[in-house]
Amino acid sequence: MASESRKELNGIFKKVYLRTGLAKLPELIQLIDLLLENQVSFVIVVYNSIVMDALKAALSKRQVPFVNISPFFAQSKD
Repeated sequence: MASESRKELNGIFKKVYLRTGLAKLPELIQLIDLLLENQVSFVIVVYNSIVMDALKAALSKRQVPFVNISPFFAQSKD
């Protein structure tokens, strides 16, 4: 029973994690546009892969070069 409750809570947490990341995305892109307009350099740290994909698309659309370092931190499945 406890295992089922834990799985259910984990599923809820994942949904909330995704939704909060997506909810912040429009404002984050607006902030990026403001920084670009003012020629300000910036660093963005993203933990949510869906948000990362959306940011990569937004930066590419704006022809902004970026470096994604997440492949260097991928955990091996040994």
